Amino acid sequence: MNKEEAAKFLDVSVRTLQRLTADGIFKTITSGKKGAVVYDRDELRQWRDMPEDERQKVREEAAARKGGTSLSPMTVMTENRVMTRNVGVTVTRDNLREHAALVGGILEYMPPPVPLHEKLRLTIDEAVRYSGLSKGEIEGAIKSKKLKAEKRGPRRSWIIKREDLLAYNKKH
Repeated sequence: MNKEEAAKFLDVSVRTLQRLTADGIFKTITSGKKGAVVYDRDELRQWRDMPEDERQKVREEAAARKGGTSLSPMTVMTENRVMTRNVGVTVTRDNLREHAALVGGILEYMPPPVPLHEKLRLTIDEAVRYSGLSKGEIEGAIKSKKLKAEKRGPRRSWIIKREDLLAYNKKH
């Protein structure tokens, strides 16, 4: 079966199937003139029917063979939490030291968040919390150029200077 069929059979994404294959959990067969990748149905069925704790052991063994860890590193850092994939825990500031080993020891230190009232620049969501204005009102003020803001960062998010927000809030 091809990778799309195999992913559907396992009820995972194609990317997850590719990651499991790269980790050595599944063997592929190249077939045809174009070299299409094919998966063995029996091997997939065995994996699908395996209990989750056994699957985790297989993942850990595969990661050990590769010289790494089966646990993904930190993926998202919010104001007070670090979300991790494939770990099964949420690492917070309170339990950071306890779970640092789970995520490969890369979480040695997370600086404390800057309190909202001390930030010089705010995102739109932070401006909403800081000012009490609605998100629509802030976005409308930016569009109508009544509130100065600039797009920054890789996601091109609106950034508003706190002093500009305070000045706008006094006028309106």
